[in-house]
Amino acid sequence: MHILILGGGIAGLALAGLIDGTKHRVVVLEQDSPEEFAKKWNWYDNLNVAELRRLGYGGVLPDSFPEQGKRTIASLSGKFKLRFRIERPLSYEQVSRQSLLANLREKARENANLRYDTQAEALLIESGRVAGIILPDGREIRADLTIDCTGVSEISKPLPGGSFLAEEDTMTVFRGIFPHEKKDTPPTMDCVAVRPLGTKGVSRYSLDAADKADIFISRVGLAEANWAEGLLSNLLKQQSAWDEPDVPAGNWGEYKVPVRCPLTQMVFDGCALLGDSACMTSPFMGTGIVNALHGAKILAELINDGGGADMESLWKYQVRYYREAAKNTWRTDIMKRWLLKIPDELLERVFSSRIVSQQDAERIYTGRFFSLTPPDLLRRGLQLLPHPKLMISVLSMFSHAIWAEECGRSIPEEYNEKRVAAWQQRLARAME
Repeated sequence: MHILILGGGIAGLALAGLIDGTKHRVVVLEQDSPEEFAKKWNWYDNLNVAELRRLGYGGVLPDSFPEQGKRTIASLSGKFKLRFRIERPLSYEQVSRQSLLANLREKARENANLRYDTQAEALLIESGRVAGIILPDGREIRADLTIDCTGVSEISKPLPGGSFLAEEDTMTVFRGIFPHEKKDTPPTMDCVAVRPLGTKGVSRYSLDAADKADIFISRVGLAEANWAEGLLSNLLKQQSAWDEPDVPAGNWGEYKVPVRCPLTQMVFDGCALLGDSACMTSPFMGTGIVNALHGAKILAELINDGGGADMESLWKYQVRYYREAAKNTWRTDIMKRWLLKIPDELLERVFSSRIVSQQDAERIYTGRFFSLTPPDLLRRGLQLLPHPKLMISVLSMFSHAIWAEECGRSIPEEYNEKRVAAWQQRLARAME
């Protein structure tokens, strides 16, 4: 089978390295040059390395990890902060994205042809089936199976069915690594601001493993670079862990990432979506890498076991992903959206009343849902009693999250157009 992978990022390279090159012809197309591509990813990501090792990715991880330190999650005013420490042994570790990409690229080259400076203009669709891609100059590259790993792009929107990204489903991120002269400060401390200055987004200011200042400013929907630079100075004044930060504005890299649960349809005749293209992420917490690698493993196993490129065969990939990787995503997705949507005064009350504990902050930071053990529920109930509006909002969020998870896990085992359409509508209602 001729397989065309669009995008040479983590998802695309991982998939190319897992597909059996003796059975299939695999080509990876990346729009950037190797030099431009390397410049884009110069930071550390917090990854669940225990899960990656369980999935068989231990060979592409670095041998050692930098020390983890303190974390601070701040309310939008900066007045209330929750500080916690992530202790070892850890499942979450700081991993150099450049190193991870380099290791995945080396493995991919064993099985695939990597072509840089090659951009797909559009999908080639014939009689409702994806038959390859169209290049900017009009030439065609045909393939039996085309896999979109291009992230938040427009290339897959012409496909029928499914629900693709709207503006509110994406986040504009400005991120850069800046010099920083530490002044007796603990290493690798994060200051994560939830909705800084009332902005619907999440920002972070931290020292990374190379003792550089890692600045991350985001906004749900569209945003301009001058907006991010203006917010930077205010963010540093109000919520920085340092008294005199010497981080200049500028030199931003601009990125688009999804902020929603996986697409309800990520497979089509002759085509599959993987990674951010399929929204395989838990919003704002960097879990997209682990989810994309998990999805790549599932899809590669299906292909290597003789799976075809038709809808019925590829549907098994989506079912396995939903059952294995996305089963806990729904609650977390609802919780993160709730934190961004509730009125500012209620969000401040969440912090000031200590309804969110240090343990809760750690769980949110590592992409997990609030603990629902009986003692935790009792503690939260007692803390919420003096705040009836907040209590109603929290109860609604909890019930909504459980409903969404149950809908997501009820995905039909076999592809049937009517049954799948009914399931998609039910899940869409649960995620509203």
